[in-house]
Amino acid sequence: MSGWKKLAAASAAGGAGPDVDEVFSTHLYYGNGSNRNIVNGLDLSGEGGITWVKGRTNGVPHYIANTESGGGGFHHRINDGQNTTTTAGITGFNSNGFSLGTATDFNYNNATYGHFASWSFRNHPSFFKVIKYTGNGTSQTINHGLDCEVGAVLVHSEDNSRDGVWWHRGLNNASNGTGYLLADSNQNETTASLIWNSTAPTSTTVSVGASTYTNSNNEEYIMYVFAHNDGDGVFGPNGDQDIIKCGVYTGTGSESINSVVDLGFEPQWIMVKRITGYDNWIMLDNMRGWFPDRYTNTNGLAVKFYTNTAGTESDDSLLYPLANGFALTNNSSQVNGDSQKYVYIAIRRGPLNPPTDAEDVFKAVYQSDDKPTAPSGFVTDMMVRMYSISNANYPMFSTRFQGKRYFRTSANASEATLSNHAWDFMDGFGDGIGGGTTNITYHCWKRAPQFLDLVRYDGAGTNGQRIDHQLGIVPSMIWIKRRDSSTDWAVWHKDLNEGVDAEDYHLHLNSSTTENTGKEFGQYNSYYPTETDFEVGESTLTNSTNGRYLAMVFGEIDGVSKMGRYTGNGTNQNIDCGFTNGARYILIKCVNSSARAPWVVVDHNRGINAGTEPTDIYSSGDANLTIDCIDPYSAGFNVVQEGNRSLNFNGSKYIYYAIA
Repeated sequence: MSGWKKLAAASAAGGAGPDVDEVFSTHLYYGNGSNRNIVNGLDLSGEGGITWVKGRTNGVPHYIANTESGGGGFHHRINDGQNTTTTAGITGFNSNGFSLGTATDFNYNNATYGHFASWSFRNHPSFFKVIKYTGNGTSQTINHGLDCEVGAVLVHSEDNSRDGVWWHRGLNNASNGTGYLLADSNQNETTASLIWNSTAPTSTTVSVGASTYTNSNNEEYIMYVFAHNDGDGVFGPNGDQDIIKCGVYTGTGSESINSVVDLGFEPQWIMVKRITGYDNWIMLDNMRGWFPDRYTNTNGLAVKFYTNTAGTESDDSLLYPLANGFALTNNSSQVNGDSQKYVYIAIRRGPLNPPTDAEDVFKAVYQSDDKPTAPSGFVTDMMVRMYSISNANYPMFSTRFQGKRYFRTSANASEATLSNHAWDFMDGFGDGIGGGTTNITYHCWKRAPQFLDLVRYDGAGTNGQRIDHQLGIVPSMIWIKRRDSSTDWAVWHKDLNEGVDAEDYHLHLNSSTTENTGKEFGQYNSYYPTETDFEVGESTLTNSTNGRYLAMVFGEIDGVSKMGRYTGNGTNQNIDCGFTNGARYILIKCVNSSARAPWVVVDHNRGINAGTEPTDIYSSGDANLTIDCIDPYSAGFNVVQEGNRSLNFNGSKYIYYAIA
């Protein structure tokens, strides 16, 4: 039994299903002009599927290679209806990705034009299937193997250069099988009886008629079949999550609550096409940059492709991803024309499973001269950049949501802008600066269930606003920073005030001040964070009217991350985090004396030693100090008492955040 059949059987029996990251991948890479393997974690050779490649900064075609066409280097060009045969493009499929040759359209070694994006879809029931079939010139039904409702179908001839043709369940004429769209055109929906044999796809088959688009006699065709999940998905820890939606919506012409498309999940990849008028196919994903700000176009840029053209990617504020779907901007017929109708394909952001190994979601690394500048080895979503020399511009904080923008954890300033593409890498953070490996360290985090979630929201200016999050458990710590104004960072931790009415208290990440009561978090209603939301009051730090905010929501996972508290004893003491090999990252703050300690951080990269170690502070741009304040301890860490940056002063109260 193949891997996907085993997983499908497990899901049907109520067991675990695959994660999103096992069946879909967006992977960015820089061309090097040499034969190479791209590792994206998908078993394409064993299970089958497709890889779609596009040059980001050069006007080359969109290429799709599939596992059904065999050797010979066949590539379907989605934007112009052409076929290309090159043995130097996508040269093969592997158990963890795909291989590239030396062709410049796929792997150009050029600083300006060598930027590429790839999207890979792995065969799996309830998600996607690629099929090869031979036309018979009359009519036939093709078994697709999705075992669920079909959301969209793309067919392309393998033998002749001919336009690709789409069916989508949201077309006006989808139910009778006469509606279609051309893949290489911006035209609206057209009808014809022969293409789909006037028959809509079923849960097991797709019908094709006598059209040359889909069924010319003795001609070979490739069919790409996309599922539509609607409460019947087979993914995630319990094998019951939806990860793909093929839907339809009607534009309003203005952005409002009525301009939100509810998917039931946060998307990571979307294609949208207007079907009631001429407009391009639009593709967006969260890896290349998808960070527009709701209700404003200020710095609201998402990097889009038109898939029916060979043009380069461009910035535009079109869609705003939400925790449960996406919102639409108010000025574009491409996505939100008044009374216009649109179809889309949307894929859920992963992972769905919480991490079991902290090294998969956190790493501290020195700056590298290579790309990426901070090579974490995983998709990095949040970073803090530390400079060992005193510098008022540090520490720098940025998230993939912010793109080229960043904060300083030591200041209350609003967002500033980085001059280079900061998030242009899959396996770490990079800003293109380089310049040495001794003075700069990066703390890199990945978003993952129960570990870390990032939430953007707009302030309402009233007490008791509830902010949804996707952590999946009750948070243990929350950081909030206003993006559009100079306000202090607000920090909530479950052990503020020694855990008693903690929702009434907060700290400032950019300051050594002690814990305080206030309306930053849940004090107004004594509302404690839940596994689905948290509450903010009317403070400008967390909830100013029309203010734009970013929240970092942290969770505890046994053996991975831990938030807690302790009281200093003036000598040394072990802090038990439930780890087995000690902590690799430790952040500590004294909450009842600003003179005792700022936000002190140590990490595994620079060393946590039985003696001195480099320590930094998030709340100031001061140079790091090499002192003895933390010693190793297998279950967590050991704090020692020393005058400078003391983390164990007798009687002082401390909170901490530790990662194994």
